[in-house]
Amino acid sequence: MGFFLALAAKITIPAWIFAFHAWYLFFTVSYCAVLVPVSTTPAAVALLVQAFNFIWITAIVSLFRASYYPPEPIPDHFKIPKELLKEENVIKAIGEWSEKRMIPARFRKQPSNNGDVNCPKFCARCFIVKPDRAHHCGTCGTCVMRMDHHCPVLANCVHYGNHRFFINFLVSSIALCVFATTVCFPQVYVISMDLIYTTAFNDYDYPHAYTCVASGIFNAVVCTFALGFFLRNLCSQMRANETTLESMMRSDYGDEDVFRDGRSDYSLGSAAANYRSFMGSAWNWFMPYSFKKKGNPSEYKYKIVEFSNNTE
Repeated sequence: MGFFLALAAKITIPAWIFAFHAWYLFFTVSYCAVLVPVSTTPAAVALLVQAFNFIWITAIVSLFRASYYPPEPIPDHFKIPKELLKEENVIKAIGEWSEKRMIPARFRKQPSNNGDVNCPKFCARCFIVKPDRAHHCGTCGTCVMRMDHHCPVLANCVHYGNHRFFINFLVSSIALCVFATTVCFPQVYVISMDLIYTTAFNDYDYPHAYTCVASGIFNAVVCTFALGFFLRNLCSQMRANETTLESMMRSDYGDEDVFRDGRSDYSLGSAAANYRSFMGSAWNWFMPYSFKKKGNPSEYKYKIVEFSNNTE
């Protein structure tokens, strides 16, 4: 199984690069060089190509940055001595060790051999106490800081370090689809009507170019709706300062069952502050370079509202 996952990871990125190059060829060769309306001036064609190039390059760069940005390393002070995992009451031992070392992680009541004890989440495979919002990714084989989800398209997790690049990839991909569809559809519609009512398909001068662009428009519309829906969900989660995993856990188990210490969230008090915690300063949102975020990825502010047992 591991071999096939590794093979899929190696194939995924080249496949997407090929797909984006195909889009590039469809637009620049099939449309701009063949199907572009006769009335369009060379300057207008050049402007369309340059605009398409800019969006296309942004999508490719964002894809590469998101795919090859490694997860933030877990700090050394979260590492558990392996001998603790040999204790008779492992949970109690790790809880006491974490409390003694003042590990900056949320303690939860967890069942043990001697009843419930306060202990942070830990990973027996990575031998660490999990920092808040960290999760173990079975595909990547490591614990990932503020893991959102594992993305098969990236062959990488969406996490603290590459979340912004992943959002940029979605936005630029949607923009690419919308731009190409908006530019190409009028001429494809004219050609379609001509083929339906007057000209036989085999008699048309460039049937293959028309077929490529028409199928590309159909794919672009499908991708626009699919990626748009996904982006909408991610933006809604960022607005509340939640990851996809946290949103799913809250939906499945409820606040109390997920956090075990009262209703809690990581909201910083405003949508703008929450977006900045994921994307950085607004000036950098769509920039392809990395920058140092404020704060520590292993420590998060959160608020707790205790559940009331009062039924009056």
